[in-house]
Parts: sequence; C-alpha cells; structure tokens
Amino acid sequence: MKRSLILFTSLTFAVWSYCFALSQGPLSPSSGVSVPRAGSNAPWMTPGNVTVSDNAYAECSVDPGTNVSEYLEATGFGFSISGTATIDGITVEIEKGSLLSVTDEIVTLISSGSNIGTNHALASTWPTSFTYVSYGGCSDLWGATLTPAIVNSPTFGIRLAYTKTICPACVSYNPDVDHIRITICYSASLPVELLDFKATAEPSGNRINITWNTASETNSDYFLLEKSYDGALFETIAEIKAEGNSTAGQHYSFTDIYPLSRWREEGGEVCYRLRQFDYNGNFILSPVTMAKVHIAGSGFCVFPNPVPLNNPVIIQLPENFRGEKLSVVLHDLSGRKIPCPGMPASHGGLILYPAAEPGIYPYIITIDGYPVQEGKLMVK
Repeated sequence: MKRSLILFTSLTFAVWSYCFALSQGPLSPSSGVSVPRAGSNAPWMTPGNVTVSDNAYAECSVDPGTNVSEYLEATGFGFSISGTATIDGITVEIEKGSLLSVTDEIVTLISSGSNIGTNHALASTWPTSFTYVSYGGCSDLWGATLTPAIVNSPTFGIRLAYTKTICPACVSYNPDVDHIRITICYSASLPVELLDFKATAEPSGNRINITWNTASETNSDYFLLEKSYDGALFETIAEIKAEGNSTAGQHYSFTDIYPLSRWREEGGEVCYRLRQFDYNGNFILSPVTMAKVHIAGSGFCVFPNPVPLNNPVIIQLPENFRGEKLSVVLHDLSGRKIPCPGMPASHGGLILYPAAEPGIYPYIITIDGYPVQEGKLMVK
C-alpha cells in the first residue's frame, strides 16, 4: 500500500498592503476647443480632432502680422485614480507637425480653465510631419500640486499654443495637431490585510485545500488563485470574488484537484500564490505557499500481470483512495484504445475484461478524471 507523508507550509502576515508604482494611460481627451487670448487672432480650426490619431487634425492659420496662436485645449481624459493614491508624474504626448518653422509658446496643464504648474514648452521647432512629442515624465509633477480629484476631473487637461520663428510678419503658417494623450504615474496601496495563506494536502494525496483569511479589505474586487509546479511558471486555476470593503475578518477557500501524474515516485511539490485585484484593475501578488507530498512504496495493484488471454484483470486501490471514482484506459502500442469493460470489485477497485490479443498494452489509471498511475499490462 502506498503511504503518504503530508507536509505543508503556511504563511502568516501582519498586513499585506504594499505601495506600488502604477500608471493609467495613455488616455485621449473627449473634448478639444480653441480658446481666444489677448494678442492673437488665430483660432484653431476643428479643435475636436485632437481626440484621436487619424490624420484628421486641428489646424491653426497664423496670418502675417500675428505672431502667436490661440490656445488649443484638450480636456476630459477620463482618469479614475483612487482617491488615496499619490500622483507622481505626468507625461503628455502631442502628435503635431508643421511644414514651416514654429516652436512651442505654451504647453501647460490646466484645471477648471486655469493654468496650473510650469510651462513645459520646448525650444525646438516642430517636426515637419506628424510625430508624437513627449513632455514631462513619470517623476515630473509640472510644478503643480496634483491630487486624484484634480486629474480625475473632466476639467483637467492640457493647453498649448505656438509662435512663429521666421519672419513672423510676412508669411501665413498652418501648423497642425492630430492627437493629444496623457499618462499619469502614481503610487497606491492595495490594502488587504492578509492574516494567513495555507495549502494543505488531504491524506489521499489527490486534493489540496487552500485557505486564506483577511482582517480587512478596501476596494478589493477579486482574487486569482495561481498554481505552479516549479515556483516560476504559474497558471490561474480559480477566480474568487472578494468582499470589497470590510473591516471584519473574511475567510476564503478553494480545493484543488491535484493531477497526480505530475508527481514523481519520490514525491511532489505544488506552489500557490494569490493575485488580488482592486476595482481599478490594479493588483498585487502574495508570497508563495507550498504543499508537499512524499510518496513511498507501490500504489495501485494490477494483477495478474501478465494475464492469461480472456481472463479478468483486477485493479486494487490503496485504502486511502477507496471511495474515489476509478477508471482505466488501455491502449495498444500504436495508441489505439482497447475496449476494457469492467465492474466494481468488493475491495473498492475494478474487475476488468480487456478485449485484447496477446501483447503488451500501456494503461493509465485515473481518479476523478486525473491520471494517477501509468504502466503496462501483458496479455499472454
């Protein structure tokens, strides 16, 4: 009989609440408008075209005698950053081009119609064909005090204007802007107070129970339970809905039907981890917990083997597997499945009547549909 020595590891935590560098975007605006300003009579035509990159652009014609354009404003970017997050930086990308020489005059963030922070205008001339030009970065706050409430507002956005650089009084200029997009970098914690995370193998060895408990949860959407045989390559085996918001303890559990064919005779290990998502789609990974089973001795008894032609074969289960759903698949050496009708045996196994000619036949024994033992049956 096969004996199993079951070991498991569990992890206990004070608080599972990490701070992560995250980002949203790049997102596009829902609105683009031309805003008049003193000293300019050069409005942007079709300013709403900046909402998507499609070569349908916003164009501004600055006539002789006028140096600068009106403001082109893009707002309504639709950010949804958690109110507890810290804004770390903003990247603005403007897809623009001009056949004649112009430079930025103003590139600044706006909120509720007013400039905020510093002017990020570049001294270089605009590209001669549509090109994304980047401003700011993940650690650049643009000299402003930014909060989630500000950047999530539909009035948050970007304002730009350009100026002529060559003979401003003698030629008309027609620079274009095709698209504007913004990415916001921020730091946020995904507060789930994970008290413990355990994986325990049942005595039969073909099931592993995974449990975890949380002390509190904030904006917790769901958990993905992931599994690995080597601790490196993980696959998702379950999605479990989280409580959401709770200051009371919550208990979660899942039973994994372990594919025993992955175990070698000397034993096997299975690693598990949690991937917890909040309502904004951000996630954190838990530390890994492991279940280990050491198996010694023989397992399922197949006898007689060799079996005389037209005689039955008996599959006897180890005691700790009795009561499970047992089945056997028999093939010839070419891979063709061999009919193998059977009936339950009094000892909890099977009595099989293989319809086979003399020869060697590989077999697979399964429990609840999972392979647990492979071998070869000789018919003589």
